[in-house]
Amino acid sequence: MDQTYESHSGAGECVWLGSHSANVTSEFWQTHAARVDALARQLAGAYGDDAWQPETISANGRDTAPNWNRWDQVFTKYGTHAAARGLDFAESCAALFAQRKQALADLMGGDAAEIRSKRDALLVLSDVLDHGTALIAKASLEHVNATARSREEDLATTLDSIGDAVVVTDAQGCVVRMNPIAERLTGYALDECKGRPLDAIFRIENETTGASVENPVHRVLAEGLVVGLANHTVLVARDGTKRPIADSGAPVRREGGEVRGVVLVFRDVSEERRAERALQHWERIFQHATWGVAVASASDVTLRAVNPAYASMHGYTVEELTGAPISTLWGPQTRADMERHAHETHHHGRLVAETLHLCKDGSLLPVEIVATTIKDAQGEVEWFVANVQDITERKRLQASRLRALELESENRRVEEANRLKSEFLASMSHELRTPLNSIIGFAELLHDDHVGVMSPKQKEFLHEILSGGRHLLRLINDVLDLAKVEAGKIELRPEPTDLEEVTQVVVNGLRATIRDRDLRLEVAVSPELGEVIIDPGRFKQILYNYVSNALKFTPDGGRVLVRVVPFGEHFRLEVEDTGIGISDEDAKRLFVAFQQVDSAATKRQGGTGLGLALTKRLVEAQGGSVGMRQREGGGTVFFAILPRRPVGYAVPEARPDLTALGTILVVDADPEHRAALVTMLAEAGYRVEATATAQDATHTWQKHPYAALVLDLLDGGSDEHQKLLEVVRTGERPSNVPVIALSIVGSNDAVAGFAVTDVLSKPVQKEVLLQALERSAVAPLQGRPIVVIDDDPGSLKLMAATLAQIGYNCVCFEDARGALVALRHLVPAAIILDLIMPEMDGLAFLDKFRAAPDNRTIPVMVWTVKDLSTDERERLQATVSSIVQKGIQDGSRLAVALQSFLGSSGATEAVA
Repeated sequence: MDQTYESHSGAGECVWLGSHSANVTSEFWQTHAARVDALARQLAGAYGDDAWQPETISANGRDTAPNWNRWDQVFTKYGTHAAARGLDFAESCAALFAQRKQALADLMGGDAAEIRSKRDALLVLSDVLDHGTALIAKASLEHVNATARSREEDLATTLDSIGDAVVVTDAQGCVVRMNPIAERLTGYALDECKGRPLDAIFRIENETTGASVENPVHRVLAEGLVVGLANHTVLVARDGTKRPIADSGAPVRREGGEVRGVVLVFRDVSEERRAERALQHWERIFQHATWGVAVASASDVTLRAVNPAYASMHGYTVEELTGAPISTLWGPQTRADMERHAHETHHHGRLVAETLHLCKDGSLLPVEIVATTIKDAQGEVEWFVANVQDITERKRLQASRLRALELESENRRVEEANRLKSEFLASMSHELRTPLNSIIGFAELLHDDHVGVMSPKQKEFLHEILSGGRHLLRLINDVLDLAKVEAGKIELRPEPTDLEEVTQVVVNGLRATIRDRDLRLEVAVSPELGEVIIDPGRFKQILYNYVSNALKFTPDGGRVLVRVVPFGEHFRLEVEDTGIGISDEDAKRLFVAFQQVDSAATKRQGGTGLGLALTKRLVEAQGGSVGMRQREGGGTVFFAILPRRPVGYAVPEARPDLTALGTILVVDADPEHRAALVTMLAEAGYRVEATATAQDATHTWQKHPYAALVLDLLDGGSDEHQKLLEVVRTGERPSNVPVIALSIVGSNDAVAGFAVTDVLSKPVQKEVLLQALERSAVAPLQGRPIVVIDDDPGSLKLMAATLAQIGYNCVCFEDARGALVALRHLVPAAIILDLIMPEMDGLAFLDKFRAAPDNRTIPVMVWTVKDLSTDERERLQATVSSIVQKGIQDGSRLAVALQSFLGSSGATEAVA
């Protein structure tokens, strides 16, 4: 059937003209319009479009041609509906042809003329239906294309909105589609990737080794299965950036099941890795934290997770506490507080508190809790998180700090009390010792007939006065010393000490008691000890207390033995007696202040119980120890162990020799003869130093020169004497140093080979010795008085009398200022100075006096009741020649100290 299509733009319609329909008259349309219209309505309603009924083909049945636009609408609508219902083109045309068949059947009846007319109508109808078939095909295709476009747009939108990267390939593994995420991760755009193999843009390797990893697309295409990547795979982007990824590939199949491509989905897991590492980090912290961490559910307040530290500090395992109510750790006494804490945490979101937790063994654990909450999306509390720390040590330290503060406060009170006590002791020392010094001193002068001859009865009374005064002085000294030890104020002055010599000094002071009671006192000092470094004054005090205690409790005719022997790095002093002994019960009270052994002997002998207690304190202050043991056969052995050298002791620097010239050095091995020589020379006005051996004398002479040497040669001299004389003759003044030799044989033959000035026979007479010195032009210090400065009149009188007794004149001053004025015109032989004086004390006097160059060589002896500190003593030792304690020496010992001071150059210090 020949057909053509034209466009009639003037009518604005699309008109289809068939060769048959062009001959159709208006009569035909008027005759058959209703039938054609019925066909249109039938087509419209056949596919459920009952709401739309097309108007008549010819307007009002009067038009001479069909309304083809209306027919276009009918068939287009029909084709669209058919496609929308899922019918393909063949199925849509089959329905149309069925309508044609029915229309043909309706047209076949009638006569010949009518048949011709019907034939023409049939041909027109055939044109209409052919035209409709074309329109249906067109509508169906347009619908399919529109649907495909819509699906394509939906797919593109879906892929673009996916958070993961998506790459679609064809059956050959070439890229068909990529979403923006895939473009960003690979670094390639879709336009440049389409049709390229996936391997070209999707390069993956092992994160650890860097080795290439097989592309999952190949396996999907080969196996038709979903394939995922192994862990630790990284994607290498276009710019070389490496990102860890996770991916999977799935096959895309046709309706028959044939794989026609692959969908590859992958994502950057860098954040997940970081989150995983962070989670692992916090997991390690959680598991290994030294403080306890617990997580409890807010709904039922049970423990859902605890770390080992939390479980361990409470005595549980992690498994035992997981799932347990938090109230498991609440003790009866803390339950109310813990419930309140939980309530506060729930409402305020945070809590810091200290409390007690109940442990598995029933003990209470002091803890600090820092609790917080975690809320869900709706803002409701979901979890409680508690950091718990064992604060047992903190509590102990707090208690210790509190105790330390209390102790510090107490120490301040004690220090203040000690300060006041020290001030009191200083005051008491001055107030008690000063009058006792005068009482004892004047009593001795009277007793020894230095102020006139006294009757036996008077001497007896004076003896009692002296005994009582000395006893009272010892008691005062012991009390003050004990108080100083307990207050930590005792000061030790260690120096090289000859223990044998010091021991003999103490023993000699007790000879009178020994003779009166017919006692035997033996001394044994080991020669292996040699020289030790110790405070000689304190050692004398210790030894005196032990020996006097032994003499007190030893019956008349008994024996006391003093032993000093080496004891490792220490030495051991033992005082053994044959007395009454001490019971075990009484021994417990030894060395305790103010306690005495309760026995009849103690009551008879008297005593305060201070001597042994003070001894113990003095020994311990020097790093030693004391003790007592019973002696076999009766009696006791008291001992003291002392170090040979104090820890950290340094040999002090040599003091400057203020008055070395004019001093005589005496060398004699016999102690009694040596003492007699010193006394002779000192009484004659000479300064004297003495030593027992030529070796010691050699060492001393090398330090400074002497005006003369008095030397005992024993049985004709020795090598040591020869060395001493060589040092003397080769010294700084070899031409005018006289050497006076003493020998049992008073002959020059006895000193052959020795360069000596005079040889005198022993025992030497005083007049002969003085004449020898006079022949050698060694003159004594004569004509210059001794200046005494003291604000106490009694002390001035006592010192004047004592000086007069040993042959010295003195000038006395009661104030230091007046003495300074007088000393501008007076050159004394020596100065005896008290330290405690009003207006200007002794230290201030010394500073001003020594400031004048001419006064720097004048010897000064400090005579005071003041207990000197280490600093004060060091300061004085640089400027004074001797330090003597008032009230400690009795009159006879003071005289000896003065003779040593005035009869020597001042270089030898006499400290008692």
